[in-house]
Amino acid sequence: MKTLSIVCAALAACLLLASPVMASNEHTTFNGGIGTGNPCGGGSVSASGPVDIVVETNTDGDTPHVAIHLSFKAEGTSSTGDAYKMSFIANSQYSAVGSSYIVPYHGIMVGKGKAPNFTIEGNIQVFVNANGKATGAWITALSASCLQ
Repeated sequence: MKTLSIVCAALAACLLLASPVMASNEHTTFNGGIGTGNPCGGGSVSASGPVDIVVETNTDGDTPHVAIHLSFKAEGTSSTGDAYKMSFIANSQYSAVGSSYIVPYHGIMVGKGKAPNFTIEGNIQVFVNANGKATGAWITALSASCLQ
């Protein structure tokens, strides 16, 4: 038991004294909103819910690697009173560290009952601080297509 304690203490010391970490995963969650025209017959849909962004940064080696993963689940209503749920995903990888990244996304708006379903896609700009943590995001391009 004493040997195990010494090994654990030595391992902990090595981890604490190791060189600075060159790779990091920074996680950010905040409440977001979206509004778009409904391409299936007019009106508009607005929704809100949690936005979850993970920024993976690895600067170990000759070429940095950054991966952005964003998910956005939202609920809302249309201008005609129909209920909607939305699932929105954005992922991309980059070979440079920056303060913002343009990430392609795809989402689906699912109407309750007879409300028409439609997709949305485009680009979202993810803002990142010097520590590699996302500080916000803004949709820069959006197009919608009816599924029915």
